[in-house]
Amino acid sequence: MAPIATEEVSPAQAVEILKAAPEKRGYHEADAPYAIPNDDSEWVRLNDMHSGLKDFIGGVNTQAPLGNPKDILELGAGSGIWAFEMAQQFPEAQVIAVDISPVNETHKPANCHYKQVNLMKDWPFEPETFDVVHMRFLLVHMPNWPELAAKAASAVRPGGYLLLEDIDHHIYKANGPLPDEISKFYDVYHSHMAKTNVDPDTGAKLKSFLEDSKLFEEVHCLEFHAPMVPFKDDHKLNKVGEVMRISLTRAYASLHLRMGESGMTPEVIKGYADKLHDPNHWLYMPIFFTWARKHAKTEA
Repeated sequence: MAPIATEEVSPAQAVEILKAAPEKRGYHEADAPYAIPNDDSEWVRLNDMHSGLKDFIGGVNTQAPLGNPKDILELGAGSGIWAFEMAQQFPEAQVIAVDISPVNETHKPANCHYKQVNLMKDWPFEPETFDVVHMRFLLVHMPNWPELAAKAASAVRPGGYLLLEDIDHHIYKANGPLPDEISKFYDVYHSHMAKTNVDPDTGAKLKSFLEDSKLFEEVHCLEFHAPMVPFKDDHKLNKVGEVMRISLTRAYASLHLRMGESGMTPEVIKGYADKLHDPNHWLYMPIFFTWARKHAKTEA
């Protein structure tokens, strides 16, 4: 699947994206705390973000040495792009893409199969049935995330890989105190998500969670801090930061439609977008790409 080019989004444009007709935005119909839209525009955002992250880690879909997997499961497939690309990379494998809503099946390879599942309520997978299980930016939106992570770990075969990639859902500043507008946005966002036991610090906890489980013979974590504006002498890092800044701006432009009762207003969102784009504020978001190889023999 060819990547979709990312276009720059100015602060003024950020809040205006699709705001002219917000009622036309599509959302997950199932009961879920996920407040970000689910439609064609959202799939473009997810594809852009995937391409940017893939470029950053060396043009691959994971740095884990997967070998030749035969059964691959992605939970929270979104647009489906990661699962589709893995199906193309491993044509002999069977890939299952799981999401709470239908994925965009336009480019779905024949060896990739979509399964609609509300993972907060159902778990239709048997233990030790997949060589690879992958989640990206899903657990940080899930209530009581360790429960789902444990189920995902149980689905990995001995010698297989669990790939957990997530964020520390905060913005930090490298050159002084955080702007009030950023703090206000996340105060409202985290307060709203806490009502359903969603943990914003998921990404930073993944490595310890996998190590403490004792299920894996090796655990690795690539931690990188995506700068919202270029303030480091690192072209690759600055590029992935640009991708994430644009992605966050697009994702949050219509949050007031789902979080209005918690105090999320267009003004709060605009203040956040303005500061996120301000070169005077060296803002960054931590990202954690964690992977673990399961013990070759399941321990008693």
